[in-house]
Amino acid sequence: MSIFVFVESFDGAASSISWEALGAAKSVASGFGTDVTALVFGKNASEIAKEAGYYGADKALVCDDATLETFRLEPYAALLTKLVEEHKPEAVIAVASSRGRELLAASAADTNSGMVSSVIDLSVEGGAILATRTGYAGKVTSKMKLAGDGTKFVSLRGRAFAPQARDEGSSVEVSSVDPVMSEDDIAVKVESFASEVGKVNLNDAAIIVSGGRGMANNPAGGDDDVSKAKDGFTNVV
Repeated sequence: MSIFVFVESFDGAASSISWEALGAAKSVASGFGTDVTALVFGKNASEIAKEAGYYGADKALVCDDATLETFRLEPYAALLTKLVEEHKPEAVIAVASSRGRELLAASAADTNSGMVSSVIDLSVEGGAILATRTGYAGKVTSKMKLAGDGTKFVSLRGRAFAPQARDEGSSVEVSSVDPVMSEDDIAVKVESFASEVGKVNLNDAAIIVSGGRGMANNPAGGDDDVSKAKDGFTNVV
């Protein structure tokens, strides 16, 4: 029973946050004595699967179909649910991005499976997955045990897990799968994307320094601090 990892992508390029999910999955897979399978749907899927191998994926299931070129819940969830029912993985892991949360929740409901969200730590003990998450703005920490038969769905808080070091000498066993839904069956249509030129993707930031509400207007030395931040960090919004 493999550990599935949903590899998120956009316009044919993988999102770097997915490598964090692969890093967490490798640890869980080691506890079960099994392997990690990357799920790559959409444009350039085979190349992204190859890159997933550099970050720890042992296998990859890919579907490079036009219906999956952009993320839409219907076709993505239908395919994920089919793969879960066919392969019966021990767990499905993804980063808790807007897409990851939505996709895992839908497939967990479709398969009548348990799910835990925004996890900050994962381990395996006695054949069960132990997950830690926070609540009430980080004031409370909860530890959960995911035991029993059936697939467990787990979304991870971004930046809570470190990716494995990239190893371009690693290879991955890639298998192609067919989509479940045709374009005519899908209600949602994507017409275009509005791009914001020059904006920084905060998902790719290791450290975010913010100033705003709750701070004094023009505090003493404020201009100095902004200058230091600009000198010390790659991007300042």
